[in-house]
Amino acid sequence: MFESVYKRRKNPLYNIAGWGLLGLICLIFMFVGYSPDVDFMGSASAVASVNGEAISYADFSRYFERVQENRGSAQLSAAERTKLQKEVVDSLVNRSLILQSARKQGILVGAEEIRDFLRQIPQFQDNGQFSVLKYKELVRAQGLSEARFEEKIVEDLLIQKMNGLYQKITADDKMIQEQEDDVAKIKMDVQFIRKGKAELVSDAELSQSDVDAFAKSKGSDISKYYKDHEKEFTTEDSAQAQHILIKTTPEFTAEKALAKLKEIAAQVKPDNFSELAKKYSEDSGSKDRGGDLGFFTREKMVKEFSDQAFSTPVGQVSSPFKSSFGYHILKVNARTEQKTKAFDEIKGEIAKKLLKEAKVGDAVKDIKQALATPESTQALLAKKGWTWDTTGPFGLGDMMIPKIGDNQGVISAAMSLNDNSSIYKDVIEKDGVYYIVKRKSIEKAAVASKEANMDIFKQIFERQKSYETFQSWMDHLRKDASIKINEQILSQN
Repeated sequence: MFESVYKRRKNPLYNIAGWGLLGLICLIFMFVGYSPDVDFMGSASAVASVNGEAISYADFSRYFERVQENRGSAQLSAAERTKLQKEVVDSLVNRSLILQSARKQGILVGAEEIRDFLRQIPQFQDNGQFSVLKYKELVRAQGLSEARFEEKIVEDLLIQKMNGLYQKITADDKMIQEQEDDVAKIKMDVQFIRKGKAELVSDAELSQSDVDAFAKSKGSDISKYYKDHEKEFTTEDSAQAQHILIKTTPEFTAEKALAKLKEIAAQVKPDNFSELAKKYSEDSGSKDRGGDLGFFTREKMVKEFSDQAFSTPVGQVSSPFKSSFGYHILKVNARTEQKTKAFDEIKGEIAKKLLKEAKVGDAVKDIKQALATPESTQALLAKKGWTWDTTGPFGLGDMMIPKIGDNQGVISAAMSLNDNSSIYKDVIEKDGVYYIVKRKSIEKAAVASKEANMDIFKQIFERQKSYETFQSWMDHLRKDASIKINEQILSQN
């Protein structure tokens, strides 16, 4: 699977309509990407939990590196790195949800399926034939047992099966592969106007009298927003703690780890916890800080750890306890209580926010109306003083649109245009940014006929619909799941 999936990842059709899908199902765990190391905090930790199941920092780090390498993003700005981290965590969360759903539905992977799969991996072959010796050597070279490696294979095969149940995108793979070279030669040049909310409606346009009038007339809407978004105005419980971790491994059993931690705990005094953590803790991320984890909320840590951190009295040390990472003791240094701002305290802030959103909505409607004809579009641009920016030619197989980035809406809009209708008659919105799109030019592959290219576009849209079906199912799984993201870990990397 590993080699073929990497190749598929570079297929232009997948880049355009399938990147979201491949991101969802996470089928790019290369053989060399597996890692047995699972630490607790800092540079090696759990980045998330899904219905109580931890997602290790090791898997996150490996996957992040693979995606970054595949996108050719050697250098990332802080904002780009944060965005890519979020995409990777979302993908791993979705992977976990799919696997959990497969288990609930009783979907299994047979021994013959595993065997057939292993025999297809080139790295395990010698002169075109599967080699048991080569297989064992390569797997063990990664610090894994065959059983552990095959567990990962079972997971990937389960995901393939679930993928087949909820959408149909594999039937056209052969044809898409054959057309890949033609698609890669299709170049597009797009003109665009990009505006953020602040550019459509500035705060200066929201006078206090307008805000007061809005608050008076829309009191029920403001009250409803406060009730529906209470978390937005709530500061969660938090704790500041230090911990000492002793990990368990196949060689260092749970019994040995617990015995070692108890010996350490017997040495703990009120003023030497930091010293002991630096000496004994096996959490590489916090060890040098004396085990200090800073402030964190309940949701930032795995359940076992949070339960102890929020039940141990401030200033005291917990008894040894177990988590999926090993055995811990922790010392709680401080705690803050959850606090929700009173409605009267922030109703003016809510009124201003809702008024601005309403005005932005009105501005977008006005733009859409102006896009109806070339004449009204030109009048709008002249009135606003807006000018077109240009992406420059880019291939349909490129990972990112020049000057825009990853935006399926812009691509779809541009592809729907022609010489007689070059301006898209709607506004594309993504992450609070609005785009007006105009197709400047498109060069179809010289080796492909017009009919062939149109067939390619048809396939792209069909695959997009399949992706949307799969996405709808994923949204349903996420809605019913307990998902906790360790933002503290991501912010440190």
